[in-house]
Amino acid sequence: MGDHGPRFDGIREVPLGQYENLNPFLMVMIPSIYRNTSIHQQLHMKANQLMTNFDLHATIMDILKTSSVRQIQVGDAMVYDMAVYLTPSKGLFLSEYIIESMLS
Repeated sequence: MGDHGPRFDGIREVPLGQYENLNPFLMVMIPSIYRNTSIHQQLHMKANQLMTNFDLHATIMDILKTSSVRQIQVGDAMVYDMAVYLTPSKGLFLSEYIIESMLS
């Protein structure tokens, strides 16, 4: 993700260029474990909708809300065990769909 779109050339002179300047490109890679789930379906639905930095911030905050984090030493590696609770979301994903997919 960049902090802005194209800054040079004539693209900024046209309306699309002004729009892209203020709305940078964002690419999301979904881990294979979450493909073909409700999260993946929601991303497809929202692919052509306007997403702002505020939406992205709210989504990251939803992901980061945790009830507990434990550090576990496994050989030479440090592993983190994290319990995540879902609350009504202000982010990009609807938490009721996430909960439903976890229970099914």
